[in-house]
Amino acid sequence: MFSSTSRVFVTALTSRVCSSSIAGTKQVYCSINPLLDSFRAFENNGIPLFACGLKKAASQICAGDILDRDGAKLQVTKFMWNHGAARASGFISLEMVDLVTGSRTSNKYKIDENLETIDLEKKEMQVIYTSDGKVTLMDSESFEQVEVEESLFGDGKKWLTAEDLTVEVRFHNNEPVYGIVPPKLSVKVVSTPPKDGDPDNTRHVVVEGGHLVAAPGYIKVGDVITIKTIDGSYAGK
Repeated sequence: MFSSTSRVFVTALTSRVCSSSIAGTKQVYCSINPLLDSFRAFENNGIPLFACGLKKAASQICAGDILDRDGAKLQVTKFMWNHGAARASGFISLEMVDLVTGSRTSNKYKIDENLETIDLEKKEMQVIYTSDGKVTLMDSESFEQVEVEESLFGDGKKWLTAEDLTVEVRFHNNEPVYGIVPPKLSVKVVSTPPKDGDPDNTRHVVVEGGHLVAAPGYIKVGDVITIKTIDGSYAGK
């Protein structure tokens, strides 16, 4: 059974990889924000975001990885690869948050320096119901039900009221580390403003859960639309 006092400070993630050249020094970085969209891109491309229980070169670390440093469990919130100019050696800069204390830290590492990652277990779980800031989940395989804080899902928690929702939860030593809502969800429209005459004009509709979504003018009450959980934008009908 999970401790109700478990504190989770970094939850649903989005990984982005960018590059830029600054004064002749190329910097490649990835960072995370409170919503998940492209998180699965690494796994779908056959490159696991987490190397569970293994040592990884600093150059292989990315936002979302959880490191074990002197017993502290640190989640990487930002990764920056600084390529040295001329003969200067490059280095990896990591910004991290302690999953227990919530304190933030940053460190620089040699590109080939080995860092120890944390073993994480992935489970698909069905949302049963939400109440008072907590969500009850059921393991899709064992059917065991557990209650966790909604904050486990970061900003994605606002979509936990969607019907027939299956989420992904990552565990360490049977304790939940963070939760992930699907990148896209189907939600029912419960309210629409008066039409302005042009069905192609965008207007804000209210979907289940009370969230506003900018949708085409022809969308009506009762329609089921697809939204992107990364930003709540309309993705189709």
